[in-house]
Amino acid sequence: MSSRLIPSSNFDSPANQNALISALAALPNGIHNLHLSPMFLLVAPSAFTLPPSSPPASITPAWRTATWHVIVSAAWDPYYATPEQINNAFAAVHQAMQPLRELTPGSGAYQNEADSFEPDPVGAYWGAGNHEKLLDVKGLVDPRNVMQVHQGVGWDPDADGRLWDCYPSESNWERDGL
Repeated sequence: MSSRLIPSSNFDSPANQNALISALAALPNGIHNLHLSPMFLLVAPSAFTLPPSSPPASITPAWRTATWHVIVSAAWDPYYATPEQINNAFAAVHQAMQPLRELTPGSGAYQNEADSFEPDPVGAYWGAGNHEKLLDVKGLVDPRNVMQVHQGVGWDPDADGRLWDCYPSESNWERDGL
C-alpha cells in the first residue's frame, strides 16, 4: 500500500483541480503485471476539519487540512508469490504514488496504509515538530532505542539486529529495472 493525504487547497481553484485530475488520471491500473487498486476516501467535511494551529497530536498535521485520502494497493497470493513478484508489488505502489507526492509537497500519509519506502516518513507520518516531541517521549521510555519499527519514531536503519530485513530492498529496484 501507499497513501497520500490530498489537502483542501488542491480543490480551491480550477488550475489546482485540473492538476489534481491529471495526477489522478496518471495513476496506473497496473505495473509489472500487477493490478493496482486506487481508493479515494473522503477525510472529513471541511467544516469539521481542525485548523493547523490546533494543539498538536502525534499524527501529521496534514490530516487537519486534507479532504481526500488516496490509497493505491497491490495484492499477491502469499502461497504462490515469488520474491520478485513481492518486490514488484512494493515498487509498483511506490511508483504509482509519486505524482501525488509531487503535487502535494508538505502533505502527509496515513502510516497504517503507507508506503514502506515513503521518501519522507518524518514529514509524511508526523510532521517535523511532532516528530521531535515524539523522539523526546521515546527517549524517556526507550533511552537505548531498542524498540524499533520500520520508518517509525527513532528508527535507525543501520542498527544491529534489524527486524526489517523482511522488506524488499529499494536498492534492488534499479538493478531489476523497476
